[in-house]
Amino acid sequence: MTIQKISFDDVIMLNRVTLRGVGILKFPGFKKSSSKIIQGFLIALMMANALYLMISMSYVLIFSNHEMTTLLSTMAPLMSITSGSSRYLLAVYNKVLIERILEVNKQVWNCATKQQDYETLKNYGLRARALTAMLFGSASLTVVFFLATPILAITNEPMDFYSNSTGNFALRRALPLPSPFETFSSPYYELAYVAQGIATCYLGVAVSTVDALSTVLVIHGCAQFKLLNNRLLGIVRQDLQSASNYYGHDQRARFFKTSFRFHRSILEYCYTLEAVVSISNLISVLTCMCAISFCAVNIVRGGADLLKFLGLFMVFIMQMLFVCWPADYLSSESTNIAFAFYNCSWYNYEKSIGSSIQIAIARSQNPVALTAGKFVIMSLETFTSILSSAMSFFAVLKSI
Repeated sequence: MTIQKISFDDVIMLNRVTLRGVGILKFPGFKKSSSKIIQGFLIALMMANALYLMISMSYVLIFSNHEMTTLLSTMAPLMSITSGSSRYLLAVYNKVLIERILEVNKQVWNCATKQQDYETLKNYGLRARALTAMLFGSASLTVVFFLATPILAITNEPMDFYSNSTGNFALRRALPLPSPFETFSSPYYELAYVAQGIATCYLGVAVSTVDALSTVLVIHGCAQFKLLNNRLLGIVRQDLQSASNYYGHDQRARFFKTSFRFHRSILEYCYTLEAVVSISNLISVLTCMCAISFCAVNIVRGGADLLKFLGLFMVFIMQMLFVCWPADYLSSESTNIAFAFYNCSWYNYEKSIGSSIQIAIARSQNPVALTAGKFVIMSLETFTSILSSAMSFFAVLKSI
């Protein structure tokens, strides 16, 4: 009997909509050729926005006469955009694997016919949806800070980098991000502001989509381990409550064979997930560690851009937390399976089942680990190390 009240597609609706909106997932109801054209257009649009922002800031950075103020204020946004667009391209490259992983989750969700199994998957699915909402909310708030900062930063000062046509004092109107062109006069300022606003919004959606996808896939991996753990603990409780000997019973043999297959499928899921997120995690670790330091320096210095860098600082911290914490949780859930198998009274079953349980125990004693390019295991300990390194780099920058 089917007891599901909401489907897997409903749980990840926000993720699916945004993944299609940035060209990673196919559009349903379209022909294959039409869907590819739409995806290609969306990918090209996103990369055009990213290149526009990166080229503009790189130009300002190169021709700023190596001014420390310009360097510090430009590096954090530039690293954020470069890192985000790189992770987006990796997601586009791995879109076939992403679709396969989502399909596996959907199959697990559809096979949960018992109320307890459904509630387990539902609880983890709602957690993943809440984390997705938090990521998009923080990204939206940061974009608002970016767009609002120039309005609050309008001052009457002589232009210190570009000279206007008259060479006189002019109203200096800032843009959300550095621009290589003189856009202080209307309508060039308004056009540049709108262009940067649109590019920043679309890039923010794309990067948040990729970050949220990684978190959601890891959380659903945790749900699968928890589902298997609950099933094994249910067998343990039945054994404790019953005095009968289940040795050689066909029902238990079928249960354990199904559990072994499910365990192997979860491990394959995690290996595929590692292939998808490994390089992306490495990019996040390297850029966030440096960008957090640049943001902290700008926050300490204060000024008109304080709000903008405060938002960026918050996003970088949250990004690393949502990369490290779910990965740490996944490792913990994977090792719990060893205890669950061990408590199943494996010594009371026939030799083939007992041997298979021992193999499953040995396999589960090596925790599943998501890494950053195979160099660093993502965990809460790694998160604290990243923050510690970022603060050390911040101390160096602050002393310059």
